Amino acid sequence: MAAPKTTRRRHKTDRPPLTVREVRFCQAVAVGGNGYRSYLDAGFPPRGTRAATDQAVRRLVRKRQIREYIRKLQQEAADAAMVTVERLAQQLARAAFADRRKLFGADGRLLPPPDWPDDVAACVEGVDVEEGRGEGTGGKSRVRTTKVRTARRAEALRVLAEWTGMIGPEKGKASAAAHPPLVVGGEADPAAL
Repeated sequence: MAAPKTTRRRHKTDRPPLTVREVRFCQAVAVGGNGYRSYLDAGFPPRGTRAATDQAVRRLVRKRQIREYIRKLQQEAADAAMVTVERLAQQLARAAFADRRKLFGADGRLLPPPDWPDDVAACVEGVDVEEGRGEGTGGKSRVRTTKVRTARRAEALRVLAEWTGMIGPEKGKASAAAHPPLVVGGEADPAAL
């Protein structure tokens, strides 16, 4: 028989977790911003008067965990709002059309990352570096870039082509409906030929 799993009791200095109502309150405040309405929508019972309910809302918002969770939800919403169709299209276009030759200087050596142009740097997915002792550097260790991985150009082009409707399963349906077959000298009936 397996030993029963013991759960650690909460210490008096540990903050209690948020209740389901408190989480709903935070979500409603992060979306709507009205504390009174959010308080009621979260399922908290209204107090005797509006002033008493407002006081309960203020007491709830004073909890540090509540404020932190509301800030976290608002930051996540702000981050999500920054992802726009234009930004996605721009990143795909950079991956598809960036000139990877700009990663190298006139002498053919890889430029340091701060010198990379923005459009090319946006398509870099990874950099492998090697640290070792350099000759003639007084025994100091130096970092050497050995490989730069960029976004796959063909994949980005395929996604862009599907997005714009140039290729894909919907392409055949749309083109057949929009462009009927070319008919020269009558109907296109194979039996009539």
